[in-house]
Amino acid sequence: MRTLAWRLLVAAVMAAMGLALGACGSDSGGSGSASTSSSSAATTAASSAAPEDTIAPDAAVSAGLAKLKAVGARVAAAPDGDSAKAAAEDLEPVWQPIEGTVKKNEPDLYLDVEDSFQRLESGDLDNAKTGAQALSTAVDAYLAKHPG
Repeated sequence: MRTLAWRLLVAAVMAAMGLALGACGSDSGGSGSASTSSSSAATTAASSAAPEDTIAPDAAVSAGLAKLKAVGARVAAAPDGDSAKAAAEDLEPVWQPIEGTVKKNEPDLYLDVEDSFQRLESGDLDNAKTGAQALSTAVDAYLAKHPG
């Protein structure tokens, strides 16, 4: 009984600390930006595994890779560097839920996708087009091996 009470107390303290850390990092001043990053990272690390450690169902990976390819094409078709950079912000939200499965199943293709993101996020349209093609090739290669 004492062990259960102790565990509940520790859990409550940890939750309160997480809320306090989140509140500390929410100021909008320039000096708080490092605090915001570290408190967000601490909260995320405490609450969940890293995206590359999460395994998704094959159907979700297939659907996510199709979306990722579409985002890459949108980045490459952007009219200017700023538009390309803005469109590239859509890559990570699509990639994070599926990247662990890709990394586990095909580590080399995982690296190819990650490398293509650097090109897509560069703001240089020629580089973005090269990145979109590399992304498309990596996605097609993955789906050929793991059709979902």
